[in-house]
Amino acid sequence: MELDDLKNIWQESQVMYQEDLDSKEIESLTQQKSKAISDKLYQNLKFDVMVSCLLILPLLYIIFGTNIQFYHKSIAFLFLVSTSIGIIFYLINQKKYQEFSTKNDLVSTLNFTVKKFEKQIKTITILNNILLLPLMFYGTVVAAEIAKIEIELRELVILPLIISPIAYFYNKYLIKTLYRNHLEKLKSHLSELQIQS
Repeated sequence: MELDDLKNIWQESQVMYQEDLDSKEIESLTQQKSKAISDKLYQNLKFDVMVSCLLILPLLYIIFGTNIQFYHKSIAFLFLVSTSIGIIFYLINQKKYQEFSTKNDLVSTLNFTVKKFEKQIKTITILNNILLLPLMFYGTVVAAEIAKIEIELRELVILPLIISPIAYFYNKYLIKTLYRNHLEKLKSHLSELQIQS
């Protein structure tokens, strides 16, 4: 075997070794990015739950600290119960995620995260579309009663109609910023990881 042949074989092996290294580096980088995005989604969910916890204080004030009619207090109590149930579900789901992520590989954990957040975005969007206007209407009534302001029927209709579109688009923006954008990136990285494996 000539020296040139040996050089060629050596160069080819170096190229193959470099390609193998490059593909491993790309896979490792994709895994790191995917994990970071997944962590960001759960961090945003935690922030969302903390904001929900802050809603408990005004609800408790409406129930125990005001002299408004009993049916208002009953509705506030229902909101308090539903908020508390949401927080409990969050804690249960966090525990499930931690157990799942320790027992499974990264791709399975990311698949679990994608499915969970797709379902959550769908639920939040439906609730946003259905409950926003009634909540704005009810909030106007309660705020007027707590402040002891006489409110006319026209104002009772106009105020929620003005505030609702603003709240609707703000909620859509929050959903997109906190969840949807990160979820799309995560799905893209997940596809890359599935192709590589």
